[in-house]
Amino acid sequence: MRPIDKSTTPDEVWKWKEIETIAKGKTKSVLILVSNCATRSKREVYVRALAKHIEVTRFGLCSKAVCDKKCAEEAIAQHYFYLAFENSVCRDYVTEKVFSYMEKIIVPIVLKRSFASSILPNGSFIAIDDFNSPASLAEHLKYLQSNKTEYMKYFEWAKKYRRNLSEDYACSLCRFLHKNSNATRVIADIGRWWYGNEMCIDDYAERLLLQKEGSM
Repeated sequence: MRPIDKSTTPDEVWKWKEIETIAKGKTKSVLILVSNCATRSKREVYVRALAKHIEVTRFGLCSKAVCDKKCAEEAIAQHYFYLAFENSVCRDYVTEKVFSYMEKIIVPIVLKRSFASSILPNGSFIAIDDFNSPASLAEHLKYLQSNKTEYMKYFEWAKKYRRNLSEDYACSLCRFLHKNSNATRVIADIGRWWYGNEMCIDDYAERLLLQKEGSM
């Protein structure tokens, strides 16, 4: 995500009225588009639990409704929230879909706040681990749907960042390397670094459900 600066052109800046118009056209609650039905994160367990308390539209190979690119764009325009649940819950990892969907104006819901907060703008997403249960999350989502002022706060990021959130990865990497040209770090064992120190958490969504239920 590139902040708005002196080099930003007018067509790279969101118009707030445009965002308001898109938000006003939304009529449905929660959307998820997935192709992997049995994941390391166990996201499917949480989706089933959440669907008991709020409408969840499911597209992809894991449902009976296949959705092409045009279908996905129409669905995003209709829904308030998108379940940005990754196959694996890993530190500093989100897929490109999160950015490409955010720039179409929808609020992503992520699995773990601390893993997403280093990548996504503060206040731009909802994290399920902030809530005691899928029921309490659903209650909050329904509140946001009925309170447009509160819902619109999740798009404040558009006042600070350029429209094209999902920029070319090669350009992004090149820019980062030039910006941090004096920074050096040697990783002796890449496998240990990647898989150690809770870099990824297996069965996260299922474990979170059990943990929340046990604390109630």
